[in-house]
Amino acid sequence: MEQFRKNNDPPKYPSLSHPQDSFPDRLEFDDKLQDIYKELQQFTNKPSSTREIHELFLAPENKTKSKSEFRRIDDKNLCRASGISQPHRSKIKDLSKRLSGHKATSTDKFLEDLQERINKELQLMGPNIDPEDKLQIYREALNEIISVYKTYQDILKKVQDEYEKGLARRDEQISKLHGLKKLLIRITEEYEERLRNIGVELHEDNVRLYKENIHLSRTLLLSQEEVDFMQKKYVKLQKEYMQEYEKYCNLEESRNILLNELSNIELKSMPDVFMMNALPGQSTKKDKDEEMETDPFILQKALKQSREDYQKLSKKLLQYEVIYGDVVSKADHLALKQTCNELEKELIKLEAAAEKSKSDTPRPDWKKFGSGLKIVDATWQAMILNKPSCEVVNVILSVLDGTEYTGPHDKKYFDGLGDSKHVPLYLRYEGKIRNRPLTRRDIYLVIMKFWSERLIMSSEERQKQRIQTHYLSFLESRFPIRIMRAEWAYALEEGLSRFQENYLIKMFRCILNNDCDEEQLIFEINLILEFKKFLTRIENMLSSKAKGELACEVFKKSLYMFFNTKVDSDIHALYEGGLACQRDSEATVIDYSSFLDVDDEDWLDNRFSRALFSQMESESENMVSAIMEVLLVEKITPEHIWDAFFQVDKDNTDIERYIGIIFKDSTTIPRSQLEKKLIDCNMIESSTKKLLEQDIRVRIEDFQPNKF
Repeated sequence: MEQFRKNNDPPKYPSLSHPQDSFPDRLEFDDKLQDIYKELQQFTNKPSSTREIHELFLAPENKTKSKSEFRRIDDKNLCRASGISQPHRSKIKDLSKRLSGHKATSTDKFLEDLQERINKELQLMGPNIDPEDKLQIYREALNEIISVYKTYQDILKKVQDEYEKGLARRDEQISKLHGLKKLLIRITEEYEERLRNIGVELHEDNVRLYKENIHLSRTLLLSQEEVDFMQKKYVKLQKEYMQEYEKYCNLEESRNILLNELSNIELKSMPDVFMMNALPGQSTKKDKDEEMETDPFILQKALKQSREDYQKLSKKLLQYEVIYGDVVSKADHLALKQTCNELEKELIKLEAAAEKSKSDTPRPDWKKFGSGLKIVDATWQAMILNKPSCEVVNVILSVLDGTEYTGPHDKKYFDGLGDSKHVPLYLRYEGKIRNRPLTRRDIYLVIMKFWSERLIMSSEERQKQRIQTHYLSFLESRFPIRIMRAEWAYALEEGLSRFQENYLIKMFRCILNNDCDEEQLIFEINLILEFKKFLTRIENMLSSKAKGELACEVFKKSLYMFFNTKVDSDIHALYEGGLACQRDSEATVIDYSSFLDVDDEDWLDNRFSRALFSQMESESENMVSAIMEVLLVEKITPEHIWDAFFQVDKDNTDIERYIGIIFKDSTTIPRSQLEKKLIDCNMIESSTKKLLEQDIRVRIEDFQPNKF
């Protein structure tokens, strides 16, 4: 409380800690008390002390009154206590009145002064006084009252102690409640984090269920179409069966009639000797054999049964060729096993010799190059830390050229490109971004996850939502935190530029940068997936267990059936590409699942896929050449492109999209720029596009050996 006063100013009012300063008439009161004592000695023979008389006049029952009045002292008690006789009562009453009036006046003045000082203290502390400071003011006032009123000192101190203990217990409970409050806050934060994680999981489950719903809906539609087709086919076969059955009944009836007439004729023309040996209505065994050989109905049934047996044997032969086509004899197996063991022993010897020669080869001490290049030793050690010799050589060459060398994955942070409109949407970020080095497998999985969502959308939806916008929403759905989304976006961008040898990664980066059209990649992916489904159908028809393998001749026949618009040279190139993807160049079975598997990173970058894409590129170049031959004007307009396409490929459904790409910046272009614009369109022939729409009916007879 003394903090509100100046350092050198004296207090303007008496302090509560000095109760004697508030009683200037204390000595006067004691002098009067001594005078009263002396007068009382005159009326009594009983010696009494000043303390006894003081306690008699200031008894506890006399202090229960208000500040301005005291309870009157009983005359009889006073006389009996002090030994005063009855005649002197009037004198004692006068003395009592004098003493009581003086004390009442002093007490009132003390309490009023105390109240004024308390009010001044509260005013100095202001309206926003701390409860602890206010409590301290009243605590000091109570201490002053206790020090003044000695008679009530014990009871007041006990009351004060009990209140202090209660306050201490309250503070202890408050401190405990603070700990519980922190625990409640921590538990609340943990449950909020769990709720956020549950929300993210629910969102992923909803997306997955939505995709499964779409897939099942499409499967249901396909199944419904298949059921309708089978019902129509069933009705048709039922009609044919009824017709054939009627024919059969007519033939059987005619046959019976003919047989009866024939038997009657033979019996009439037969000699009597034979008639005696044969019973009526019977024929000999020789006659029955001749009858079966000449009966057309029996011959027809025998021919039908023979054809069924032949089909069963042919199917079983194909199965045996697929299953046991690569089986060798036991002698060849033992010879190959012996050769393999010898080669393994020789390989172990060669590896040991190579390891020994490697250890014998002297290695340069790269640590000494720092002083020769005039680089501080600590800096040079950091530059070559954990680097192989080839990268250390690159570091030395970069230092000699005066350029800075940052080896692969050496960057710890990326610099954000900012938020300007020239920066792609998914790369807009300010500040430092931590590098997350990704492998080619990680980048491939992210791209395939994105394309699985992109392929579900229709062509109109893809045109409305740009690929950069969809890519940004794809990252936001998986990484809600902005800094984490920026880290993955920059890491993926760095990986896309680093793994350009992969066809899918290269095409994805070109599409993101608007260097090529995404419809080309979508068509290529769908074409290969449809071809894989077609091969799986053939395998399921020929074999009960699908292993992803087909015989070479069956695979070649499948190429002819699916790519029915291609010439023999193109089919042969695709067949050779499929053979090149096999581990054994002389294999009789082609494992098509090995080079058409979506989980493989190079499924669009193998010999088969490259041959297919090369043929599509050649078709696009032929279309460009044909259009350039048709268009001979100098200034090309959209109408000219329409006319040219109708002359070259009128069934093409993407003419409007090609025109939008060609005339993206202007309504007319010169003929010199037309060829480059057409090449950028990556045009696809309508005949090639129809491969995705064709419905090929596969029969087992098409894959019999005599059909190849």
